[in-house]
Amino acid sequence: MRILDIISEEKTQFLEDINNMREIYVDKSLALTNTFCSSFFSLVSEFSAIDAKESFYGTNCRSNLFKRYVKYMDDERKRRFFNTMAMHHTIQMLAKKRDKLNFYILSVCLYDVYGFKENEKKFFEILYKYRMSFPRQFPDIFSKAAVKYIFNIDEEDIFSIAFFENFCYNSFNIFLKYFSEYISINRRIKISNTEQAAGA
Repeated sequence: MRILDIISEEKTQFLEDINNMREIYVDKSLALTNTFCSSFFSLVSEFSAIDAKESFYGTNCRSNLFKRYVKYMDDERKRRFFNTMAMHHTIQMLAKKRDKLNFYILSVCLYDVYGFKENEKKFFEILYKYRMSFPRQFPDIFSKAAVKYIFNIDEEDIFSIAFFENFCYNSFNIFLKYFSEYISINRRIKISNTEQAAGA
């Protein structure tokens, strides 16, 4: 079998696995009773799948550590990729709307949708506290921690870490644009709170 055929088969399998995971997470998100969390995590899952496809088999540059380590992406690492994007976007959303969002509610929904283990819950909570205390240092710290979490490596190439940092930044901004395009974030929060108060 030719090398190109092998690569094509690996890519097809990777994309199929990512799509299957996306469907599971979207279904779990839609089952949540909190409407803000339901819409938030379902869209996070959709965008994480898109990010995976574009990062692991898209951008071709030396700093793209996704492409470099795609051959190591077993099911566990794919799961961790989804978890990483969910953690990042949840932390950034909590920081953005700290006066309006309840950390406990969002974190419980996050853990439920993505099946967080106890050590992953602690990991998320540490990163959240770091973001709230040291916002400027957060992108670098998050990127290094996330790379270690996903790939189980200590990446020393500063350009690769910068690539990951920029990837997360762009991913959240694009996600935010779509999430608030037709219904503002404040409106989504208000609707969800009203429904909860009414016992919906």
